[in-house]
Amino acid sequence: MVDISIIIPLYKGRKYLTYWVEMLSKNIKKYQREYKSRCETIFVNDYPDEKVELPDCELDITIYNLKENRGQE
Repeated sequence: MVDISIIIPLYKGRKYLTYWVEMLSKNIKKYQREYKSRCETIFVNDYPDEKVELPDCELDITIYNLKENRGQE
């Protein structure tokens, strides 16, 4: 069971992914120790010309690479 879901939209965000994962890792691990809760993170890549892949990490992270730019809906 997941207690918190964090959804992060990306557009041309591959260069920021390592930073995001490091920041999330530090903060989520602290949160999980204090509150005994599970967190998941979902990245939604809205730039189909650039596939985003997850760097090595221990977090529950999913990346959705959209096939077309959806823009604001």
